[in-house]
Amino acid sequence: MVGKTNVGSSGKLFAVIAVTYPEGSICTCSDGTKTMKAKDTSGKALFNVAVGEWTVTATEGSSTASQAISIKAEGQSESVTLSYATYYYNKGDKCTSVTGGWSKNGSGGSLTFNTASMTLVANNWHSPIDASTMNKVSLVNIKTLYFSVKSATSYSTQGYPRIGVATTSNPDSSEPSQWVASKTLSASSAFATVSIDVRSLTGSYYIVFGGYQGDAGPATIEIQAIWGDDK
Repeated sequence: MVGKTNVGSSGKLFAVIAVTYPEGSICTCSDGTKTMKAKDTSGKALFNVAVGEWTVTATEGSSTASQAISIKAEGQSESVTLSYATYYYNKGDKCTSVTGGWSKNGSGGSLTFNTASMTLVANNWHSPIDASTMNKVSLVNIKTLYFSVKSATSYSTQGYPRIGVATTSNPDSSEPSQWVASKTLSASSAFATVSIDVRSLTGSYYIVFGGYQGDAGPATIEIQAIWGDDK
């Protein structure tokens, strides 16, 4: 791996922690007693460490990310990727401290949760049903919003199923629509990551996904994760 090697005082290689972190950030590796700092802010660093418990941290301004690594044997090699992502849903975690939870909006349909995903079934005929964060979330420092999502149905000519950001929790209940940034989903059998540029949004909004029943049947949208990245 291309990067800088940071060696402890003994100069002896016991184990290696390879870190990928946001370029421009300061990266450190510490066991609570000794702290090593990457020699530049290139986004990649190698730390030579002894057996023990270590924490790698990336910091830039008010943004910080860290991960703990347990080194149990000499010669062990670990790779870590740090990012400043903010999660709004993550494989069963509703991220309620940020979102307030998730709710279905509109009559009919269902929103169900399991340990790996949440699924909206929108079965109203040509009448969209939305699911959204219960609270508005701040997008002030978010550049891109990502959805790990799959959809059983697509009505692309009508713009559904749809994911994105809106000023209300049920943006399709009124005219004109209150979506401020969104994308239409294509039918898929596997999860794919869909990104939405939200850098122009400087306030707080609901994160929303929704659809309706058409000739091909109900819209089924399954979400594995939703997160934002400020880098």
